[in-house]
Amino acid sequence: MKKQDNIIRVGDTVQVISPYQFIRVGYPLGIKDLKSESSFAQNTMIQIHQFLTQLGYHSTNTCTTYIAIADDADDTINKIFDILIYEELKKRNFGGNERGIKEEYNQDLKDYESKVTKIQYIKTGIRQRSKSSKGKYFHVLTDQHTYKVLYLDYLKVLSHRVKKIL
Repeated sequence: MKKQDNIIRVGDTVQVISPYQFIRVGYPLGIKDLKSESSFAQNTMIQIHQFLTQLGYHSTNTCTTYIAIADDADDTINKIFDILIYEELKKRNFGGNERGIKEEYNQDLKDYESKVTKIQYIKTGIRQRSKSSKGKYFHVLTDQHTYKVLYLDYLKVLSHRVKKIL
């Protein structure tokens, strides 16, 4: 049986035609997104620093290391930071119902050639709550679309953004 030429498999060489790098699939605005938002993280750490100073914690280096009455000062800082991030996520409508794809434009990827090292399939769609016949609730993904993610050397791209080199 002959393999179809247009299907991309592990080991095939591909060329990127649309320079978008796959970042992740999921619901919008996750914890990692907010932690990496430098202005929010910096402002939050300054507020935590001021708060802990008022409570008797002493800083040896602004907003990074604390010497405190308790031995677990770093743990306290991380817990406060995580709580504030979670509250900010709730304020910004954390998550949502739509599971989508996040990509970033990278001009350097245009015409980049590489071998496919791994393939993964992902699904996007709208999350809806449903009730089973036994009265239990569960979530289903409606309006589903399946995408093929290709792992290249150091990046991931969606299969519709590349062409196979024969």
